[in-house]
Amino acid sequence: MGVELARYERGTAFAGDYPAALADVQQRLQQLQLAQIVHGERVVIVVDGWDGSGRKSVLKLLAAALDPCHVSVHARSSEIDGQHWLTPYWSSLPRAGETAILFDSWHSDAVEARIVGSLPDKEWGRTSDEINEFEARQIEHGAMLLKLFFHISPAVQAARLAEQAADPWLRCMMTEDAVPRNVAQSSWEQLLTRTNTRWAPWTIVDAADEQFAAISALTAIADALRKRVPSAPPERGDNILPIAARG
Repeated sequence: MGVELARYERGTAFAGDYPAALADVQQRLQQLQLAQIVHGERVVIVVDGWDGSGRKSVLKLLAAALDPCHVSVHARSSEIDGQHWLTPYWSSLPRAGETAILFDSWHSDAVEARIVGSLPDKEWGRTSDEINEFEARQIEHGAMLLKLFFHISPAVQAARLAEQAADPWLRCMMTEDAVPRNVAQSSWEQLLTRTNTRWAPWTIVDAADEQFAAISALTAIADALRKRVPSAPPERGDNILPIAARG
């Protein structure tokens, strides 16, 4: 069954004590990251979605919970002439014990190329296969890959972008999108369907309510880490460095 983004336009409002829920999930993330670092787990978090969907606000909340010495955030990479289009992303992948967050990822690159007409149907299908192979390779090499897509309806997006445009500073950071939303959404739905694999499934976040989106996304990350990272520390041995020997 294909991905239909309209099904995620429920606009569910967060019910509960938001500050308490946020503090709780951030504390969970802090403890889980410590276990991830100790056990040397590699984590890749993809954060894709619409402009105006609140992704950056959630990213700030996530960053506030994590040790910044073990996290790197990467915006969309630029294509390198003469090399494969996925090549720039290899340098963004994390080392053992580290987390790499991709704010706009290889999926965004593919969709942008599709909607501007540089990926005809045959190459569009091959691009999906290349993405799936690339992600499978990361899993095979021991990485945890979590893919989030923040979705809002066209009406919510238009209202939020208009609000941003009213701020002279935020307006300077906006880019004009000449592609109709329905065209972009069709391409995204195709790619989300084709890359929603058993080894790297998508989590679609209903981002109409910012508090609901924040708790949903952070909880999804915490739950994925809990399933992946051992809950107990390793036995003391050669893998534990004395404090004086640490950098």
